Amino acid sequence: MPDSVIKLGRAAVLKVGTSTADQAVARLTDLSVSFSRDEVDTTTFDNVNGFRSYIMGSADLSVDGSFIYLTDTASTTGQHLIFANFDRGANDTALKVIVEFDGATDNLTADGYITSLSISGGMDDVQTVDFTMRLSGDVNFDPSSES
Repeated sequence: MPDSVIKLGRAAVLKVGTSTADQAVARLTDLSVSFSRDEVDTTTFDNVNGFRSYIMGSADLSVDGSFIYLTDTASTTGQHLIFANFDRGANDTALKVIVEFDGATDNLTADGYITSLSISGGMDDVQTVDFTMRLSGDVNFDPSSES
């Protein structure tokens, strides 16, 4: 496989924002996009072969990530938007979410809500923040789009 088709994780960018501006999440150290789909059981008494039957249900999408926690507001607007979205709860406006796997192309765009947030730091380590974001509504995903 040629090196030109290999994408390194460090090229990925996560942007969050409002309807007016998108901000990169500074000091991102880990980013994971997870897809799942529900199954709907359609088994009836007519299934005489003893096996259940299913159809595909709705899809679910989440973004998990980690970043090194910074306190200066000049370079960490994206971090602060993540905290603010969690703090305000489900009644607040969703975050606009953009994931660029290659650092240049919007591979995934959607609205999302922060559903979990964890801050940790060892005695001789930097403070890190782990978060989970649940995406909602219209999701545009194109893993192969090129810049």
